[in-house]
Amino acid sequence: MAKPIIQLKSVSVVYQPGEVSEVWGARDVSLEIFTQEYIVFFGPSGSGKSTLLNLIAGLEKPSKGQVIVNDQDVSKISEQALIEFHRTTTGIIFQAFYLISNLSVKDNILLPQMFRKLPKKVREQKLASLAARFGIGEVLVKKPNELSGGQQQRVAAARALINDPLIVLADEPVGNLDSKNAEITMQLLQELNLRDRKTVILVTHDPRYLPYADRIYYVKDGSVEKVVVNHKKQKIDSKAVSELDKLAQSFPYYSSQRLMAKLVLNEVLLPYSYSDLEKVEEVVEKYLLKKATSGDIQKVLDDPYEKGGIDMYSQKAKQTLDKILDLLKQAQAFAAKPGAALSQQQLRQLSKSLIAELALSLTLPQQNRLNEILLQRMADKISDEEVFKRLDLPFKDGGVGLNKRTAHNLSRKIQSIFEE
Repeated sequence: MAKPIIQLKSVSVVYQPGEVSEVWGARDVSLEIFTQEYIVFFGPSGSGKSTLLNLIAGLEKPSKGQVIVNDQDVSKISEQALIEFHRTTTGIIFQAFYLISNLSVKDNILLPQMFRKLPKKVREQKLASLAARFGIGEVLVKKPNELSGGQQQRVAAARALINDPLIVLADEPVGNLDSKNAEITMQLLQELNLRDRKTVILVTHDPRYLPYADRIYYVKDGSVEKVVVNHKKQKIDSKAVSELDKLAQSFPYYSSQRLMAKLVLNEVLLPYSYSDLEKVEEVVEKYLLKKATSGDIQKVLDDPYEKGGIDMYSQKAKQTLDKILDLLKQAQAFAAKPGAALSQQQLRQLSKSLIAELALSLTLPQQNRLNEILLQRMADKISDEEVFKRLDLPFKDGGVGLNKRTAHNLSRKIQSIFEE
């Protein structure tokens, strides 16, 4: 049986014990959370769910009981050990962002690495990777008060992930966001769980976010009243669909080559960090596009961090390359089979993602017309130029009926997705 990464053993937190104003933050709570689970602590304001999160984060000590996280009793370790715990084990995303107003976005993100002995180039590479991933590369020189709420939350998420923690803790992370940015943040947490294999714990009072979870802890008056397994999510995960299909649903903007690279590398490079995976993923994608050689892949595997590699020793790099090439052949053979193209469900997800990213307001008939265009482009029945014309054309004439600027932006996005 798998060993839990988090254990609370008969934990209680009481404030002002014995006084008239005595308050219980937690009452004899015992729970276990396992690696790569997505857990939700759900309950009304003041129920004690944030207290449980703070205990796991080592930000609060229990009045009694034990809090074991990654084999450490965080309620009893030294201050120095707790600092190292915060650097390497947990990353926290708060509702209030807690960005330092007089520091740039770049410095806010890099702050957790201040005392880590990593070369500057490595820090800069991690920063660049996260900034590109969260779409904040253009605001790195700005101050937090110059950003929107959604941008600030993405900066806070990048800061929480810069040290590649095992566990991501999110305390009401969408409470200060509008509906669009709230959805983006929730998709980010889901991606961290599914793509990066992080253990994610979300504190929320909003029932809309319960379907994201593997398990839900219902918290009231400091106690866990019940634990519910999300069978719907488990059912989705157990469908007889290919791993390539699952990745296509999770990453609708990725080219087929990038999806294949991810599929293979998730198998071959399982113990490595997100930034390491991304480096190899990019060169494997180029290899599939015939823009790089197998020697280029081996170089990234073998080169030290300072030169942009992941610092394998030469023999292991060669063995890993052989496994990558072998699995790529298998994946390419699968992709060549009939029916391996995007399913209708994946096509709808791609369409939905495009509409959300560009904040389009489309009627249902317009959405259906967009789906037709995507399907024709995917089958190479129309060119990128024709895609633009169809997006720009009035609806009554067989188009989607967008204005020229919106049609241009959307057609360029579609081109980037399907280009070989």
